[in-house]
Amino acid sequence: MAEVLLSASVEVLLQKLLLLATNCNSHLWGSKKELENLRRCLAMARAVLHDAERQQRKDQAVKLWLKKLEDLAYDADNLLDELNHTTLKKSEWKVCFVLSLPNPLSCKMRAKIREIIVNLKMINEEANDFAIPRGVEDGINHINHKETDCFHGDSNIVGREDDVSTMVESLICQTNQVVAVFPIVGMGGLESLTQRSIDVQSRNALLQILHKELGGRKYLLVLDDVWNEKLEEWDDFKRSLVGINATKGNAIIVTTRSERVASIVATHHLHFLEKLSEDDCWSVFKERAFPEGDVPMELVPIGKQIAHKCSGLPLAANLLGGMLRLTKETSEWSLVLRNGLWNLNGDENAVLQVLKLSFDHLPSTSVKKCFAYCSIFSRDHDIEKDQLVQLWMAEGFLQLSQGDHLKMESLGNEFFNILLQNSLLQDVKRDDYGNITHCKMHSHVHALAQSISRYEGFNIGCSTEDGHPHVRYLSMKSLRESMPSVVKERARSLRTLFLADNVSGSMLSNFKYLRVLSFHGVDVAEVPSSISKLIHLRYLDLSGTKIRALADSLCMLFNLQTLRLNGCDFLESIPSQLSKLKNLRHLHYYSFDATCLMPFKMGQLTCLQTLQFFNVGYADGQQIGEIGFLKELGGDLEIRNLEKVTNQQEARSADLCRKENIYKLIFQWSSGRQDTVNDDSVLGGLEPHPNLKSLTVQNFMGDKLPTWIMTMMVSTIEGHLLGLDNLVEIKLKGCRKCEELPMLGHLPHLKYLDLTGLDNLKTINRSFYGRDFLRSRTYQGDNTNIASFRSLKRLVFCNMPNLVEWTEPEEVTTEKVFPHLEEIEIHNCSQLTTTPCSFPSLEELRISNVSSYQPLENICSSDNSSGLTFLHIDGLLELACLPDNLLNNVKNLVYLAIYKCPNLVHVVPRVRGFGSFLRVLDIKECTNLSTLPDDLQTLQSLAMLWISRCPKITSIPSLEGLTTLEELRISYCDELASLPNEMLLSCMSLKSLSIENCVNLTSFPNLKQLHSLLSLRIVDCPQLTCLPKGLHSLSCLNYLRIGPFSEDLTSFPILDYEDAPNSEIHEENLQLFSLRSLTLFGRPHWDSLPAWLQSLSSLAELHLYDFGFEAVPEWIKNMSSLERLGLYWCEKCEEAIKDDRKSMLNGVGIATGSVMEIQKLLVMVPGEVLLVSLHAVIISALLV
Repeated sequence: MAEVLLSASVEVLLQKLLLLATNCNSHLWGSKKELENLRRCLAMARAVLHDAERQQRKDQAVKLWLKKLEDLAYDADNLLDELNHTTLKKSEWKVCFVLSLPNPLSCKMRAKIREIIVNLKMINEEANDFAIPRGVEDGINHINHKETDCFHGDSNIVGREDDVSTMVESLICQTNQVVAVFPIVGMGGLESLTQRSIDVQSRNALLQILHKELGGRKYLLVLDDVWNEKLEEWDDFKRSLVGINATKGNAIIVTTRSERVASIVATHHLHFLEKLSEDDCWSVFKERAFPEGDVPMELVPIGKQIAHKCSGLPLAANLLGGMLRLTKETSEWSLVLRNGLWNLNGDENAVLQVLKLSFDHLPSTSVKKCFAYCSIFSRDHDIEKDQLVQLWMAEGFLQLSQGDHLKMESLGNEFFNILLQNSLLQDVKRDDYGNITHCKMHSHVHALAQSISRYEGFNIGCSTEDGHPHVRYLSMKSLRESMPSVVKERARSLRTLFLADNVSGSMLSNFKYLRVLSFHGVDVAEVPSSISKLIHLRYLDLSGTKIRALADSLCMLFNLQTLRLNGCDFLESIPSQLSKLKNLRHLHYYSFDATCLMPFKMGQLTCLQTLQFFNVGYADGQQIGEIGFLKELGGDLEIRNLEKVTNQQEARSADLCRKENIYKLIFQWSSGRQDTVNDDSVLGGLEPHPNLKSLTVQNFMGDKLPTWIMTMMVSTIEGHLLGLDNLVEIKLKGCRKCEELPMLGHLPHLKYLDLTGLDNLKTINRSFYGRDFLRSRTYQGDNTNIASFRSLKRLVFCNMPNLVEWTEPEEVTTEKVFPHLEEIEIHNCSQLTTTPCSFPSLEELRISNVSSYQPLENICSSDNSSGLTFLHIDGLLELACLPDNLLNNVKNLVYLAIYKCPNLVHVVPRVRGFGSFLRVLDIKECTNLSTLPDDLQTLQSLAMLWISRCPKITSIPSLEGLTTLEELRISYCDELASLPNEMLLSCMSLKSLSIENCVNLTSFPNLKQLHSLLSLRIVDCPQLTCLPKGLHSLSCLNYLRIGPFSEDLTSFPILDYEDAPNSEIHEENLQLFSLRSLTLFGRPHWDSLPAWLQSLSSLAELHLYDFGFEAVPEWIKNMSSLERLGLYWCEKCEEAIKDDRKSMLNGVGIATGSVMEIQKLLVMVPGEVLLVSLHAVIISALLV
């Protein structure tokens, strides 16, 4: 399959070379005749490509001819690129006398061009020997730049009605299990390519997402394409889901290609997907090919025949329908019918055949090259869209014909969208502004890309032995062993190199024809100086490295288009001569340091499109006017140090109003300034383009915001006023002198509003809602169906100490204001007493450091609280009890936290009003709270109960019935005297239990039923005199931290039987099989360790505090699994070690020079001794 890319590679190269040969400045070299001959030979070679592609499949000689042509085309590309680089270099020396002197380099260039022309003529003559027909084409092959959709939505369910009906019936009947699992088994190709995925880095992150999405409601969860056969991991996942919602009726649908997986996960019968019927295949095909529904009659019979040949595979019908969506020509459809690879037997190869057909019908060879290049990424890699387009551009895949006014990036975006439309890329992610940021490749699609690109020499991994001798693109996961062979055999042909390890400068200089070089995430602190010799380089990625500086020699890379420095936290500045890089289009670099100076004359980088920040300076060449020369700037831009702009005229020189591709702007003045005389005029001169989607104004010290912000209207070049209606996000931060907010409620797309640090703001009045403006936009003043803040989802008020009143809009109904607001945060608005009462979609409320309880009561009124799932209260000084209306209406609350409310007497009298969905109850630093609701056990979904620093609480209600409780934390409750013995008997899901610093606690509940407990902490409860009953039976316990106990005891408490106190547990009855980490707190007069420690066969870490023994017990050496022993403030033992190291060592049977290998030295720091080994306790003779 790899040969299909060969002709595409040659086609793209020749297309690029024709443009280069046409556009070269031949007068600089005296080589006009040679370049014209080269252009003619290239055109002749290109004319036979189409037929050569077809013949190569049958004729090996033609394939070899194509390969020779490709190699020669790469040589020509390198030569012309070198010529172009030298031209750029000369332009830097234009003030010198170079052009007036004889130029020996031009003679060398002419000789190389003549050599390539001779070789091209020979290749063209060989084409005659193969009798390859010669076309008449001489132009540049390119696709029509018509608008393409960026993404299509999921199709309706077609052809699976019976399967759906069966599954729905099973789901409806599922009422007797908490989590029922229904597996669906099918082969590759029976599934759809479109799917929603959640990308998470850990199991805990996934569970947090599931808690948020599924908590408090009955759910149906779909797990797609499951391959995991580990039963214990599956059972653990199911237990976690039970913790999310313990009510019956929840279900999981698992799709898999493995019948074994289905058998492992199933709680019901397996459902096997069959192939689609011929009619259903036609329906799937028709929906993709004709989304508008109208099917031309002449295409129906052809389409049905194509659907017939899909052999019941919905993936085939979906892909082919999408492929033919862009053409309605009968001839094109007939061609697919005749030439399709119709041998779809229902195996995995059938899927690749269909994908291959979709690849064959991509509209240009350049798009095919772009697709194949994607195989350089590993499977399931999150591909950044902008990075991908920049890589395509660096490799020369995005060539524009003469007279084409598109930017290369725009063409790359078109290619990206074409691959999306053809389902060759999918799983797109978008940012808050609707822009696609990332995508992935389906596993089948990735396999296709690899099979196609193998001839090109893509090589993923550490081995280079299986690749083509002329490998062009290489991504290496390991480098040290394989790099020498790469340098020796492939350095000359390599054009893309993704490194995983550092390389020497001498080795790097061998890769002289690189276009792409990535050190992303490599542990490198210095960029090799030889990188400046890579004159062909277009793309350099140093992101995530430890580099501190970039040498000015980097600025000799005149062809560089993209420089990526994201996450270079140690980088102090960028080269001062950066303005030499005239072809630089994307500078991905962000520094938080507003004092660092920008390179001089940034405005000379006229191609620059990506610039994340600009620190304004006073010096010529570093002033804000440099931004004005950057006509192509787009994306997001942060402009800092605006106090250095002298007046409005200078501010206007940034010419932001013409930069239509900038969608995010941050205007920032330095904080802590005294002189603020010109802030008003400067901000007035920074009017943006109406396309702006995000606006942040920070540390503005004017008394009033300029008119364009107050009205959200900007002037166009023609003098018209246009609204900033595309704004999605607004942040006003640190505008301390502003006394009035702008009109914002009329903005139709505003989703996020953050108002922070407006110290002088006292009232949010009705003009804020923009109601008058909304009326003016409707006929005859009819405002019955208009809403203020119609799209707002998140609202933040923070650090506004003088804000007293947040008024209601006039004529309020729930439909007219904040109809979709989901999150409100109010912090440090201490005087706020009045708020609106209409938030019909509110889900999350965070309110802190507000004296009055009235805002909480207003916001949680009956009309708002029914959908509330998250409530965090912190520092409401007047709050004595939660509002009654909250209790009566909050049925879906999942998270409730109450912090630092000193007058809180009751949380609520009874929690029954909260419904059955509350999962987290967290109460902290409520100093007058003396009781908890006595019906806590009714919270059927409660998973986490945290009580901390509530000194007046005397008792904890019974938790009997809380079968979903996973974590219980109680700390610093000084008056808590006892915990009932039966308190935890029904908490069988409990995984973490922590009781700390309860100084009067004298009794502890029985632990014998806590079979799921993983972590137990009982620390600093000095009145306890015995270990908890049932501790010995905790077979899943992994972590234990316990003590100190009462000073009246003479030794550490024994581990005894529940029905026979003071009778120590026998070794055979100790069930702490999983315990790996144990910390014991003793007393200085306790001179021994508990004997039961010797029976802990899995213990890996043992930490001992404040014991009085003089030597480590000899039986320690028998604990074969122990890896770490820590002694802390065991003063007698430490003194013994200092006085007589050898006797101390012999005391544990391990001496210096022992046959046991010493892995690490013993290091003593004040009060601490830490012993580390691999398989046993190892003590070295070195004490520091």
